[in-house]
Amino acid sequence: MARAVLTIISLTMRGDVAVEAVDWIKRANRTPPAAFSALFEGDPDPVKQRMCRDMKLLDAVFAMSLAP
Repeated sequence: MARAVLTIISLTMRGDVAVEAVDWIKRANRTPPAAFSALFEGDPDPVKQRMCRDMKLLDAVFAMSLAP
C-alpha cells in the first residue's frame, strides 16, 4: 500500500502546471449558492480535471490504507 501511495504522489507531482490554491470550503460558505455554482460554468479545463482526479485517487488510496 505504501508503494502505491508513493507512486501516485510521484505521478501527481510530476505535472508542470501550477494551479492556484483555493480554500473551497471557505469560499463556498461565504458565497451565495448561485454565485458559487457560476464559478464552475464554461469550457472544461483538462488541468483542473486531472488535478481533481488525482486528488480523488489519493483519497481512495488513503482510505484503503486505513481499512482493516
